[in-house]
Amino acid sequence: HRIYKAADSSGNIAVAITKIIIIQDVESPLLNIGDSNVSHEANSTWVETGFSAYDAGDASHAGNDGNLTLQVVRTGSVNQNILGSYVLTYRVSDMVGNLAEQNRTVHIVDTTPPTLALVGDAIVSLNFGEAWSEPGFTVSDNYSDLNESNVTVTGAFAAEGSIVPAGTHVRTYRAVDS
Repeated sequence: HRIYKAADSSGNIAVAITKIIIIQDVESPLLNIGDSNVSHEANSTWVETGFSAYDAGDASHAGNDGNLTLQVVRTGSVNQNILGSYVLTYRVSDMVGNLAEQNRTVHIVDTTPPTLALVGDAIVSLNFGEAWSEPGFTVSDNYSDLNESNVTVTGAFAAEGSIVPAGTHVRTYRAVDS
């Protein structure tokens, strides 16, 4: 506070006036969570992408907390094994209670296509009139539980045991996950 006093040239003294100066910290800390909307591949480990918090200003002045990163509280969780959206909330307060809060939405997605592998060679030679016997294939996926029923096979002689006519024939194997 400040006290103001005055006197005139005759020595008359005015009543003193007191001024109270209140300096308030009303600004929230600076909270940085980076990208607030993140996509992450299913069944791969989710790792926190980071955050920081700081009470702005010159740290030598009273009322400034400086680095508040260690005081940030994160709530919510991410299940990288289940597709969906998960909200993480980050909160931090400075020493006088000014709150900063931000949300990050993590979308667990499956963008990896299934893997198909042929058993044996991709080029098969048969004698004229010989019956076709499917050598087999395997299918796998990073998220979905796939098996042979998830594979579509097309081509000139899709049926097992078909007699293969002379010529070159193409069989196509296609798998789609859910």
